[in-house]
Amino acid sequence: MLLGLDNLGEKTLNRIAELALSSQLDHVDDLTVQIKTNMDLIAQGRLESMLIDGKGLVMQQDLRMQHMIIRIGQVAVNPMAALMGNIQLTHPTQGSAHITLTASDLTQAFNSSTLNAQMQGVVIEEDGQEVVLDVQSVNCQLCDTGELIIQATVCLRHQDKAQQVEFSATPQIMDQGRRVQLDQVRYTQGQDLPPAVTQALIERATQVLDLKNFEMDGIHLNLETLTVTAETLTLEAIAHVIRFPKL
Repeated sequence: MLLGLDNLGEKTLNRIAELALSSQLDHVDDLTVQIKTNMDLIAQGRLESMLIDGKGLVMQQDLRMQHMIIRIGQVAVNPMAALMGNIQLTHPTQGSAHITLTASDLTQAFNSSTLNAQMQGVVIEEDGQEVVLDVQSVNCQLCDTGELIIQATVCLRHQDKAQQVEFSATPQIMDQGRRVQLDQVRYTQGQDLPPAVTQALIERATQVLDLKNFEMDGIHLNLETLTVTAETLTLEAIAHVIRFPKL
């Protein structure tokens, strides 16, 4: 049935888009899509704009986002498909993405079953000898100095005892906005542990902050700015949209 955009058609497009995006997520607390268009624009194969606003989105590797907003300007679509409620892009488009993470979100990602499994039986080298370590728990804090603090309980198997390590690092944008790297590492606890212990944790943090974890099917991100406060880590990115997720 063709949509009548003068009444419920726009709402129907919004709802179908919400369902399509939700299908890409493990969980979402609230997701709203607002598409602006009318019959004349649809006939020309255009949507005036699209706004995606999500809260409590759980993505890959149990990575939760406190808030995500994607704003897209004019979108070229297949007119007949749009009238049937299906958003099919005829040309790629760009928009902006605003992503907010809390310290709790980062801690949850570190302690997820997927990432936790990767932090068991980690082999490092100490004084020319291979050492096996297990990371038992990780806690993350954010500081208004722009730093991320990582606290972890680490067990070196040959010592059979748990030790605490804590260090701060500053997230930096790398690889033309495709990756976040932790620089300026500074220990506050666990300085006597092998440097490879910290390196293993930094590698996992980099994995958590990989932009691929924040992307949906057909929507790719290039990071422009990264801001850390005591409450949140905020990412501002360019959103490259090559296709819209389907149900």
